[in-house]
Amino acid sequence: MTKKIRLLTAIAMPLAVLPLIASSCKKEKEDSQQNSGYQKRVLKDSLTKNRVLTWLTDIYISEFYKSEIESYAKNSNDKDKIEYIVSNFNNSALTKDLYELFKYYATNRVASDPQFFWNLKSLFINAKIDTTKYNPAAFSIPSEQEFKFIFKHSNQIAANIRLELQKMLLAKLYLLKNRPELKKIANDSNGLDKAQVALHNKMSKKDAPINEKELYEALNFADDSLYLMKYLVENPIIENWEFNDKRDMNLRWPKSYINSIEGFNKLASYNPSTKPEYGHNEAAKNPEQLINSGSMEGEVLKSLLAYKGIVKNSNTSGDLGGNLDSIKKDLSSVYGFVDPFSKKVYSQESFLLAKILAQEINHPKAKATETLQTKASKGELKSFDYKDYEFDGLTKDSKDNYQYTKTITLGSKQYTLRFSQKGSISFDGNFLTIPMNLTVDGLGKRNFYEFNAKLEYNKNTKKFESISQNVAYNLKQNPQRINVTKDNSITAQYVVKISPLYLTKKVKDYNGKEVTKQVLTFDETPWATKEKQEIIANNIVTANFESLYKTAVKYINELGFKLNVSETNKSVYDILKVEGLV
Repeated sequence: MTKKIRLLTAIAMPLAVLPLIASSCKKEKEDSQQNSGYQKRVLKDSLTKNRVLTWLTDIYISEFYKSEIESYAKNSNDKDKIEYIVSNFNNSALTKDLYELFKYYATNRVASDPQFFWNLKSLFINAKIDTTKYNPAAFSIPSEQEFKFIFKHSNQIAANIRLELQKMLLAKLYLLKNRPELKKIANDSNGLDKAQVALHNKMSKKDAPINEKELYEALNFADDSLYLMKYLVENPIIENWEFNDKRDMNLRWPKSYINSIEGFNKLASYNPSTKPEYGHNEAAKNPEQLINSGSMEGEVLKSLLAYKGIVKNSNTSGDLGGNLDSIKKDLSSVYGFVDPFSKKVYSQESFLLAKILAQEINHPKAKATETLQTKASKGELKSFDYKDYEFDGLTKDSKDNYQYTKTITLGSKQYTLRFSQKGSISFDGNFLTIPMNLTVDGLGKRNFYEFNAKLEYNKNTKKFESISQNVAYNLKQNPQRINVTKDNSITAQYVVKISPLYLTKKVKDYNGKEVTKQVLTFDETPWATKEKQEIIANNIVTANFESLYKTAVKYINELGFKLNVSETNKSVYDILKVEGLV
């Protein structure tokens, strides 16, 4: 740790840095390098400020990609090891990580300014850089070779893209803790995040802010993605596809029902004109950057029209609620079509459950066991459990006494239905009521149907009997499609609520003791893999890298990487202070 602090201290020292900065700025006179007033003027220039900040990010990256530096640049005489690796080694993790972030960065830039990368060419030319090999097309993301060109030379123009990419990389490292060098210093001997463990006493106080305390208690300190989950709770986001259309509503309103991607796209692509509508309700231009939803959507999500991007989620309740209280209520991840009236979210899995219920028609019938009949004959009707009932047509689960299963075929596929007792059995003197919950394997726990199974008590015979009449499933409770016409307008929306779940797991507390508790986790979400979490992080840092970079630096400082600014040149200090880095 001491070594790392010295490295950071050295980079911020004015006597070592100023001559190098001045010489790289194409000064008119070399002797002006030693002039204090000139040095201050140069340092305040945006070009030089960016170089100071780039050097700072270089130090952090060199530490957290230390194995990469040693593997690929150990024998290089090039002073800029990072640029050397990016220019020469495509297979390096450092090169791959920076290039991956660049593709997100470039997508964002081109969306706001299609000519952005083409316009850089004139800036490079003005800086006397040979641009023979730099010819990006407008409206397009630069190639990998053009990325390398930009990374190598952008420190010589005001638009220092290298600095922005390196800020993004450090922000991503903070969110995912996906480098062993960072984990080595960030985690204690129990594998727990040191910064979070250090907050235990503060969060244990009675006057600790309740929201902060609840979030703190919901974190798993051993999870590499804990800061990504923390960010998503504090800054809720959704991935959004949406459109409104009032055209020809007198003809279209009877057909404005959806239950599939195809149905959504049919409404979104409506065109009463014979002329094509370019740019109208387009699909995502870079589908590989999409945050996925459920398995039923799969690759089809890439073709979903009316893509609006990842946006702030201001909902605080209901299916789309993004705060911690709402997340705690989520049984599985929330994604699907939004009912414009109720704001409930229905996925294709939701509609599939409804189809299964429609095919099954009726609730399964409960029947009394010999155990229950014996209780009845003795008048022992105060306490009931799973031994008192069973179901016609269902198979009792071999591992869970409170659960029954049934395998059905719908279309060409088989599905396993699970019927579970939820809550206590009650008896009012006439009916024994068993609260049941129906789910289907693979359709998500939030897609369920609740009903009460009943047994009727015959006071004359002192026996329980199955209900003679069939009880049909309430299909209004689980619709097979939703109406998206509201206020004489088609209002269609598909969303993915990007948030962790709150599940019971075995974790370690702040002392390293194993406990069983509910924590935030990406387990059982569509983003359980590291690869999917990276896509989420890439999107987040692209949109918010400046603020997240400062948060990352603060976190790094808390781990012991503190700049020694006591002897730093005031101009350098002012730059770092304005950036919120000291």
